Amino acid sequence: MSDNPRVAEIDDVMPGKLLGTKSITVAERDTRDHLSSLGLPEIVGEYAPYLLLGTEPWGWPGAYVEYWLGGVAQAMSWYSARPVPIGAKLRAEARVSDRYVVRNRECSVITADLFDEAGDLVLTGSGIYSAKVDPAAVRADVPRRDAPAAETADLEIIASAEPRTVRLDREMSRLFWRHRADLGDGNFHTSIEAAQAAGLPDVLIGSSHLAALAGERAQTLFGARWLSGGTLTTRFLKPVIAGDEVTIIVHRLAGSEDRIPIRGEMANQRGDVVMTISGGLALKEGKPMTAATPSGAKA
Repeated sequence: MSDNPRVAEIDDVMPGKLLGTKSITVAERDTRDHLSSLGLPEIVGEYAPYLLLGTEPWGWPGAYVEYWLGGVAQAMSWYSARPVPIGAKLRAEARVSDRYVVRNRECSVITADLFDEAGDLVLTGSGIYSAKVDPAAVRADVPRRDAPAAETADLEIIASAEPRTVRLDREMSRLFWRHRADLGDGNFHTSIEAAQAAGLPDVLIGSSHLAALAGERAQTLFGARWLSGGTLTTRFLKPVIAGDEVTIIVHRLAGSEDRIPIRGEMANQRGDVVMTISGGLALKEGKPMTAATPSGAKA
C-alpha cells in the first residue's frame, strides 16, 4: 500500500483541475527577504530575482495541501519568460497538469503560470510530488511511464560558475517563506515545533529555497539574459535541514543555435549530493528549453 493512503483516494487530482487564482504584488521588502534567505547582500535592482516568485505553484489552500504534504517534492522546474520589475502586479493561476505512475511511485504535477497586467506570461513553474503506491491499486486511467534518461550527461563543459557554499539556518528559511503569509507560521519550513512533530531534527529547508540558490548560480553564467529565457529543473535526492552547509556547482555546456544547456549539483557538508540541476537558456524568444518531466523517482 501507499505510504500516503490518500493518494489513491483523491480521484479528482487529474490533469486540467484548476486549483485557484490569486493576485501578487512584487514588493521591495519581499525582494530583500529573498536575497537575505540566500545569504546575499540586500541590493535590490530594477527586477525581481529569478525565483522570488518560485514558491507560487506550491501550498495552495484546500484539500490538496493534505495530498501534497503526504508526498515527496521530487522535482521542480521553472521558465522565466521576461524580467519582472519590482512593484509589478501579477496574476497567478495554478492547476493539476499531469498525473502518472513510475515504477512504484505515483506522481502529480502542479503547475502555476504568472501573468503581468497585460496578460503576458512572465514565469511558469511546475512541481512534481510523488508517494509510494501499489501500482495495481492506482486508477486504470492514470498512465504508467518509464523514468526519463539524462539529456546532458555527455555534453562538454564550456564554463562554470564559481562554486558557492552556504550554511542554511532557521532564520534564512523563515525569510524565504515570509511573503507566503497564507502558509502560516506552523509549517515545518519555519517552525521548529512543527518540524519536530513531523519527525525532523530541525526545520526543513524548502525545495524552492534550494532551487533559488541554484538559480542564482546559473544567473552568474548568463547575467540579465537569464531572466528572459532561463529554465531551471531541480531533482531532490536528500533533505536539507537547518544547520546544513551546502555547496552549489553549475556548469554551462556546449549548446546549439536554440539553447545553451546547464548541468550542476548541490552537495551537503558530508559530501552527499542532495539536488541535481539541469535546464539552460533559450536563445530564441518563445522557445523555452524543454522542462524535463522529473519522473524518475527512486523506489
